[in-house]
Amino acid sequence: MDHLAIIVLTWVCIAIFIATGIVTLLALVGRIGLGGGDGSKHDFYLRALFAALILEIVGVSVTAYASSTRSAAQPSITDANKSEKGVGAPPPTTNPAQINWADTQSNADWGGSDYAYTSTSNPKYKVKDTTLCDATKLGYVATCWDSRPEGYPPGVDLTDIPKGTNPPQWCTYKDNQVRVSSTATGRAKPGRVYICAQSVAR
Repeated sequence: MDHLAIIVLTWVCIAIFIATGIVTLLALVGRIGLGGGDGSKHDFYLRALFAALILEIVGVSVTAYASSTRSAAQPSITDANKSEKGVGAPPPTTNPAQINWADTQSNADWGGSDYAYTSTSNPKYKVKDTTLCDATKLGYVATCWDSRPEGYPPGVDLTDIPKGTNPPQWCTYKDNQVRVSSTATGRAKPGRVYICAQSVAR
């Protein structure tokens, strides 16, 4: 039996109980007679009304209890919607820190200390499954060129540039021996300098 049916049944029982109570009260005070014109069965019907009142009290109590139990056991539609939409749930944990290659707006060149180099004039974050900028490489430097089809670091295997090709746009990555504050000792054309840095989201 659903919740609405229980409510309707409860109110029907209450209405019958009120009607029976009124008839019983009127019979007790002698305003109406029960059992026909001579009133010979008045007491019999009065006892029957008392019994009916007791049964109705039991019935109303049972239906009211069933209604309250069902309401407590089933979540409301609003609660269900909140559960589906995740309302009230704690927000997901996020890492406010981001690590990126930051443009220093300066040009320089350092000779040696290269451990990787890649194609294009923008520094990359990974080459051959090796990360080039992350929390372990904060402060590392990359130098990039737009038009320099030469000068690739000799003896460095960590690259995505195929052998025998000479792309004019490329970047080289310095190890921890070179920092932005280091004196630029290179003799080649200065390239754009990037630094692996951490920025905090606001």
